[in-house]
Amino acid sequence: MQADPESDLTPEQRGPSSTLDKLAAEKEETTGAPSHPLPIDDDEPPLQQTMSRADKNVAEAPAADEEGRRPMPKKSDHVAYVEKELKDWHTKWWEVWKDPVTTAYGCCLPCSLAGQNVNRVSDGAQGFWKPFIIECLLLGPVFGWCYTYKWRRQLREQNELKAAPFGDCLTAFLCHQCALCQEQREIKATESGAIQGPTKPTIDRGPSGKL
Repeated sequence: MQADPESDLTPEQRGPSSTLDKLAAEKEETTGAPSHPLPIDDDEPPLQQTMSRADKNVAEAPAADEEGRRPMPKKSDHVAYVEKELKDWHTKWWEVWKDPVTTAYGCCLPCSLAGQNVNRVSDGAQGFWKPFIIECLLLGPVFGWCYTYKWRRQLREQNELKAAPFGDCLTAFLCHQCALCQEQREIKATESGAIQGPTKPTIDRGPSGKL
């Protein structure tokens, strides 16, 4: 099919009496639709939209310093923590014979022993009389475990101890006096170890390593 030579001409070059314009006018009269499809009226062509997004990303990028280096992106908030290996208690829950004085003290005066334990675990913040009175109001071994188990848990967290033989609440519930005595023995062992310091003597050999 031979192409119409007038198809390459603009409307201004073809003029109003052009054959193509006449045919287009006739088609519009018969069909009621324009002979040429109207162009899509987009605010921004797809290519221009892509370029605009790229320019936006560049604009939002962190500014470079004087040497042209950009800051590194921030790390994720999810940080992998290495779980520490928990230690054993110095004495077992039932080894009451290893400190007879503490055992007798805990059996006869559990409220007083609870006041001492809480005072030491809290570094004096709770004092002695406050936990002593609370323990007495809770009738010592009857409901005292409801108050002292959380201080047992704090003692474990401070010294990185295992929850043995059971959880803190269950251990204090099964035998309140046994739990108090074990906590007292642990506090004594920790304090005595901190006072004694290292068992092996250290010798300063100087920078050269010689005496």
